[in-house]
Amino acid sequence: MRMSNWRKRVCAPYSVVFLAVLGCMLSAVATAVAGDAENFRVPLHEAQHRSQLKVPAGGPYPVTRKVTIGLDKSMLVESPIDLQNVLVSNPEVLDAVVQTSRQVYLLAKRVGEANAFFIGPDGQKVLFLEVAVTRDITALQDSLKRLLPGSKIKAEMVGETLVLS
Repeated sequence: MRMSNWRKRVCAPYSVVFLAVLGCMLSAVATAVAGDAENFRVPLHEAQHRSQLKVPAGGPYPVTRKVTIGLDKSMLVESPIDLQNVLVSNPEVLDAVVQTSRQVYLLAKRVGEANAFFIGPDGQKVLFLEVAVTRDITALQDSLKRLLPGSKIKAEMVGETLVLS
């Protein structure tokens, strides 16, 4: 028997079973995410909260960070130094709303990338951010962990595409 015939007769049925199981898992995850959200919430102490960035007091400055913000989500940036200027490189993707001289909200408006520069008194560079705005898949990741404990399935966004690995 040639190898290609062996693959067709032995591997093909397992491929169908694998795809069916994967389809059921994704269906369960989609139901969990879209359906009864109350039963699938992560307790606050287990949730990973990435909506706040505190610049450490005392420097050294500038602090440089790469952050990801989910589409239509926001991040609060808190500075220990009064800010004089905030600049966003791509206002179609990211907006900055200055709440006080030490608090700035970054609002993710579109999928894409932008830089944000936070400048203190006398032109002091306080914070440089490289911001990636992606679709928020936190609920999907939490559901995968909850519904398939111990699995090593990872979900991530690559551009507009969801990749499960």
